[in-house]
Amino acid sequence: MTVLRIRAGSPALRAGAACLGAAALLAMPGASRAAGPAAPSGYAGPGSTITVVAGSGETGNSGDGGRAVDARLLPEAVAVDALGNVFITDSFWNTIRKVTPDGLITTLVSSIQSPTAIAVDGQGILYVSGKRTPLIGGPDPGIGPGTGGEVYRVLPQGVVSPFAGLVGGPTPATNFDLHSADGLAVDGKGNLFIASDAAGRVYRVDPGGQAVETVAGSGQAPFAGIGVPVTDIGDGGPATGDTLFRPYSVAVDANENIYIGDLGSQDISAPRIRKVTPNGHIATVAGGGSSPYGLSGIPATSAVIASPRSLAADAQGNVFIANKLAVSGDVLELSGSTLRLLAGGVGWPFGVAVGPTGDVFATNELGRQVIRISRAPALTARLAVRLPSARSCVRDRAFRIRIRHVRGVTYRSATVSVDGRRVPVYVYGARRVRVTTIAAKYLNSTRSLAIVDLRGLVRRAFTVKVRLTTTTGDTVTAARTFHTCSGTRLTGVIPR
Repeated sequence: MTVLRIRAGSPALRAGAACLGAAALLAMPGASRAAGPAAPSGYAGPGSTITVVAGSGETGNSGDGGRAVDARLLPEAVAVDALGNVFITDSFWNTIRKVTPDGLITTLVSSIQSPTAIAVDGQGILYVSGKRTPLIGGPDPGIGPGTGGEVYRVLPQGVVSPFAGLVGGPTPATNFDLHSADGLAVDGKGNLFIASDAAGRVYRVDPGGQAVETVAGSGQAPFAGIGVPVTDIGDGGPATGDTLFRPYSVAVDANENIYIGDLGSQDISAPRIRKVTPNGHIATVAGGGSSPYGLSGIPATSAVIASPRSLAADAQGNVFIANKLAVSGDVLELSGSTLRLLAGGVGWPFGVAVGPTGDVFATNELGRQVIRISRAPALTARLAVRLPSARSCVRDRAFRIRIRHVRGVTYRSATVSVDGRRVPVYVYGARRVRVTTIAAKYLNSTRSLAIVDLRGLVRRAFTVKVRLTTTTGDTVTAARTFHTCSGTRLTGVIPR
């Protein structure tokens, strides 16, 4: 994909004011800006990078067949399939846009009215919620009972068919009144989960649409019916008997845990994230507290969450939250019992998704963009240090060590030891230099080569150990035992 990068940690970005001002300008129809794709708004945590996947920052519906970063759109929700294709709903223009891994954009579907939530299964089949025409004289779709949304199935070729909701189809699911379909998620078995704000419930629909069952929520929510009493949140009890005030978003992890983003109810319940375990019990796992979150992370249930509009889970069970604020928004990461800010000041994030490589995607409706948040992989010795193979015996006195560049990682220093004794090494910049500690300028260079001179080594077996430290204080150690070739002396020279 064609991307524009903004590095984490910029003081100006951390301040946030500049990005909010830029986002507000981009949100204005007809607002002028410099030619070319817009830079992404927001700031990310250490080791993370924000890039633009789609959207020029200008209002409109254009750009099919060209670069996605030059296209005009008003993104609402996002999903990413196993091949890395990005799907974006645009409820204003009634379209679903597709961005291929090479960064080109097309319109996949334009026949669903007000497409909002979107999810994709392992076969690349999309599920999209849309609104049906409201009753004459009745409330707007999605606000009250009986006037909610429908869910459509979209094949990879763009063929659309009804799947759930009052659409008059042949299956029980297509004749089930959803009231609203605000959040969608698909599990590994192909079951579709639907968060219905208006019904105060989360439903599960089997892949064939033959069975619809409630997995969370008693329906005793403020929008479930006039005069229905509202009970307190019942953490630890059965999920189907508990009150969900405004279940707006949903995600399912690989262990079949269901996560629900509850917008709460003013003066009754604060917004929070609820978790339903496979045995059907529910508990609050984030939100409902009074503490502000930050990049370093805090206990999740002590945090304030403003408006969890979308959820997504990665393969490790981390949950990502699109948290809309009054004039901007953040993407949060829930890891175990810790909540932290993954990216801040990213406009209005109404959608969030996880890609096949673990990157996080989010919509920025205010800035007319879809962004990708790339996180540095966990640093390991195998990833960072390349030692020669130990399968062949060593003949050359010039023992080569290479330091691999890892996305988002900056190295501080490295040392090398042979059989427990620290040894000098040759490094290469403008000229060859012999050092005992390899400095950052050599480790982070394009060559990043170190050579140990093994001249005089008489042992047949020897162990080389490389200790590598990053600027964030992380340390990895790579070690391997080698053998010199029997009956021969080490030969060769140290290259200049």
